[in-house]
Amino acid sequence: MHNFSYLGCLHNLDILSEEFLSAEFFTRDVFAFKILVLRKVWGDILSALIRNSILFCLMALQTYAYATPSAGKCTSMPFLAGAGIYDITGPTAGLGMMGYGQIKEKTHGLLQRIYARAFIFAESDNPNQRVAFVVADLGQIFQSVHQEVIKRLKTLYGGLYTEKNIMLNATHSHSGPGAYSHDSLYNLTTFGFDEQNFEVIVDGIVQAIKRAHDNLSPSKITLSKGDVEHASFNRSAAAYELNPDEEKNKYN
Repeated sequence: MHNFSYLGCLHNLDILSEEFLSAEFFTRDVFAFKILVLRKVWGDILSALIRNSILFCLMALQTYAYATPSAGKCTSMPFLAGAGIYDITGPTAGLGMMGYGQIKEKTHGLLQRIYARAFIFAESDNPNQRVAFVVADLGQIFQSVHQEVIKRLKTLYGGLYTEKNIMLNATHSHSGPGAYSHDSLYNLTTFGFDEQNFEVIVDGIVQAIKRAHDNLSPSKITLSKGDVEHASFNRSAAAYELNPDEEKNKYN
């Protein structure tokens, strides 16, 4: 059993872009874990789905109206919030994959596209006081990506988004693309750096943040908590059983 929490934002329907609320988004992009796969690694997919479900709760709540469109903006709400999504699918053939350190693992087709999802939260009375949170369907967010994203956002927005208020995260998929780090160690099994894949990832994250920035609107932020049953397993069960009973009883 896993305990989880999520932040939910309730928006006016009229301020959300048509593209963000498109049927394509809700029928194809919801619940499906976006990965490039050489093989189906179900344990990895399942654990990542748990993390992704938290973020989906936020996106799903965007569809509920906090006030009717005719009522205008809800100026009494203390926060602004926005969300955006963008495709970060890179080369689908011949690209070394990231996660298992196996030279033979290369992309050879497309099962599902992968995405970056961005969420921005700001204070209504001080909009420059904000934070941008991004989750990408990748194994890791390398410094190479982080620095380039900040560089491009500075060109677009000046000093509004910096390393102090941007949090870039990965779902930690072991079945996604590789070769986008500037550190040689991570590119050994992918036979080096792939400029095309790096560009797709960086541009996709920037575009997701840009969409979230453009969607900022008065919002109410709520915190919820619940349990996810039978959604994962202990990969070190034998070692875990060596714990004393008082420890194991906390989770049974």
